[in-house]
Amino acid sequence: MVVPLTILVSGHEADASRVGLRNATYGTDTITLDDPPSVLFVSVECAATPRFVELAHTLNHLQKLHCVVVDEAHLLLSDFKPVMKRMLPLWTVGCQLVALTASLSRSQETDLKIVMSTTFIVIRMSMVHPLIEYVVDEVVDVDDEIIQQLIEWDCSVSSKTDRAMVYCLTRQSVKRVASVANNVACVRTAHLHAHLDEDAKKVQLQPWLSGEARVMVATRVIGCGYNYPSVRLVIHHGSFAALHQESGRLARDGQPGISRVISSTKSRAEALHIDSSFVEPNAWIVDMENCRRHNLHLAMDGQSQRCSLIPAARPCDNCLRQSRATSLQPPHRCRCSGHKRQCSPLS
Repeated sequence: MVVPLTILVSGHEADASRVGLRNATYGTDTITLDDPPSVLFVSVECAATPRFVELAHTLNHLQKLHCVVVDEAHLLLSDFKPVMKRMLPLWTVGCQLVALTASLSRSQETDLKIVMSTTFIVIRMSMVHPLIEYVVDEVVDVDDEIIQQLIEWDCSVSSKTDRAMVYCLTRQSVKRVASVANNVACVRTAHLHAHLDEDAKKVQLQPWLSGEARVMVATRVIGCGYNYPSVRLVIHHGSFAALHQESGRLARDGQPGISRVISSTKSRAEALHIDSSFVEPNAWIVDMENCRRHNLHLAMDGQSQRCSLIPAARPCDNCLRQSRATSLQPPHRCRCSGHKRQCSPLS
């Protein structure tokens, strides 16, 4: 199994062990051809090397390699992890290839086939979770609002296992928000970004996992595949695909969570400066009328599903606002005689 980020390997190892799968990590554990593990985890960097490709060919020749699984395969279409595009020799091993992702829109399926130079069968499930409540806050100062939201959340949390995550566009924002949260707001916070080495990432991740710091501020370095079951709040602004990917940290234990976008005119301009593809996400953010879940379904699944049409779905802020407005309207009084003609509200 090819894992895009080294920091995620330990979580995958724990999940595999929990269900009884004997596993090992390439480059850390000893691999024997006579008795290979059921699951072999390998980082993207190692998977792109001739040595690992040779090992895969050997295991396949010995009929001891069932399939190659690429986690977070949508990253093949981005520049976030350029080394993933150097894994093409791995596709020539000859065994079954499985590409996993929770952030690939229907329109991107063809692009992925082109990048991987192969065809594949697509097995797709709905990408929008009914237990996630989508909210957008339009503010003047994004950093100040994030801190305020964290203070309110930290004061209201009752369970020791509950966690919050804040996604920022740049590492400078990560450092700034984490510093203010820790030193001014007294909200214990850990932080992660791609420029930390692996040891530093582990140092930051451990207090968040243990509960010593219940808030993680990060770039999307921890948005790709990290599995912590009790994330209750995700605060973010960013691209449409990243919004969905980051929201996927929520509701993994079957409990509801809030996906909150905190946005300003300045932050949207900064997003566009970083990536011109932010035009559509910005339009989604400033839309204060249409169902947000509907727009997410349309973008990711190619079909529309509104909050009101999904059983037990937590309404987004727009649907909730419209529901409250409707409840405040005066009741309709019928003025037709015996309901024998079409009735209309009294003016």
